[in-house]
Amino acid sequence: DLVTLLESRNELASFIDESQRVFGKIFSSKDIEIVVGLVDQYGFEEEAILELLAYVRRLEKKGVKYAEKIAISLYDDGITTAAEVIDRIALIERSKEDVYRIKQIFGFGARALTKTEQTLFDKWTMTYSYSVDVIKLAYDMMIDAIQKPVPKYADKIIEKWHCEGLKSLADIE
Repeated sequence: DLVTLLESRNELASFIDESQRVFGKIFSSKDIEIVVGLVDQYGFEEEAILELLAYVRRLEKKGVKYAEKIAISLYDDGITTAAEVIDRIALIERSKEDVYRIKQIFGFGARALTKTEQTLFDKWTMTYSYSVDVIKLAYDMMIDAIQKPVPKYADKIIEKWHCEGLKSLADIE
């Protein structure tokens, strides 16, 4: 079926060739099915899939299955165009940098975050779009109040600001 599909749609064969080039490996038939399915069944733009494959390669992940997992998550969020994928990848990258800085603020060093900590930090940076400076202010307020770093306590401060519509450091101050 896959051979027939590729023979009947020349543009699809070109897309598969470009996908393999971007990902840096020759795809198995299963990999091709995944990539074609993301376009045909989920409605992703071809360019969106190419961006996603390039991102997964930068992460040094080896399998197209990993790209599929991310794509389904993006699809669930209503993201299928190249521009939306590029924007989401940029947000994820900024969030990773911010989470690293937040770990330093909280004094967590190189240790892995707990699931709860990761969820809170992602919420602050990705969902609420707060800057590290805003999170540092919440940290300072928390330390003044309880003298120890407790992310759930900081979350209550940050959640209050979010509910009040305060977005920037200037709004909060």
